[in-house]
Amino acid sequence: MNPWLITLVKDANERLLTEKEVERFIAFLDTLPARIKLSEDLEKFEPEILAALTKELPAAYPDRPGYSRLVIQDVVESLRHLFVSVFVDEPEFLKLRWTDSLVSSLRQSGLDEEWAADIYKAIDEKLKKLLRGPSLELYRPAMDQLLDSLVVSVAV
Repeated sequence: MNPWLITLVKDANERLLTEKEVERFIAFLDTLPARIKLSEDLEKFEPEILAALTKELPAAYPDRPGYSRLVIQDVVESLRHLFVSVFVDEPEFLKLRWTDSLVSSLRQSGLDEEWAADIYKAIDEKLKKLLRGPSLELYRPAMDQLLDSLVVSVAV
């Protein structure tokens, strides 16, 4: 459960819910099936994306020997963090738990941040073609946030 939902449930025993809290709770519940579908879609497409990028990225960037299968696999699997923030409907979760950490880790490791940004851009291009309807609508803002953090990081 996400923090605001936990707080809401705990407080429900102590006071009546405000209209705004009830609306947020209902809106979250209304989108739950779409969030679950996104989870299923990301899990289903993960092997396909990994296989494609393992071939495509080294061919597109022969000057980047760091694009090994393991590196690409780690980045593809990191979509699970993106999904968690989408599932709990908490954009700040993605920023605090993943994008800030990712940018910091890349800087500390000395890896070229542009390399990571290019992998995420390639993943994004694949998912834009594979995801449909509500899955794409839920995915889009989170991936935009992730890509924006990497673009800003590369520019700095």
